[in-house]
Amino acid sequence: MVTYFKTKDSYYYKLYSNGQKKRITKEEYCIKNNILLLELVHLKKDLLKGLMFRKSLKKNHGMLFYHNNDKIRGFHMTNTYIPLDVLFVDKNFVIVEMFENSQPMTNYTRQSSKVSRYMIEIPAGSCKKLNYKPGVKIYFELI
Repeated sequence: MVTYFKTKDSYYYKLYSNGQKKRITKEEYCIKNNILLLELVHLKKDLLKGLMFRKSLKKNHGMLFYHNNDKIRGFHMTNTYIPLDVLFVDKNFVIVEMFENSQPMTNYTRQSSKVSRYMIEIPAGSCKKLNYKPGVKIYFELI
């Protein structure tokens, strides 16, 4: 059996059943523990751009859109080249609504029906793989 853990000083390890441990990358730790690696955006220009013009996104990677208030939010896929799952998350990082498999290069706005504080964009299919649905708390590390 193998266990993955993080120390207080932010080092990541793989612990084997024989007691040996091996230092691993933050990325490996997050993938093994279904933790997202998120790029934080909070400036208006970055919030508007999001993942536009990117050609790829690694497994368990995504973008966290930080807002300092709770309200109905929306998104579009204009100039976005990769399909995405988009999560609307409350101040406690609990999913309140999600749009799975949002198709690239579509110009209409999709809007949440529920109030949220944050938005998270991750590769399409991630919600299904990670068993995400409304009511589930999101765990992540910033990159």
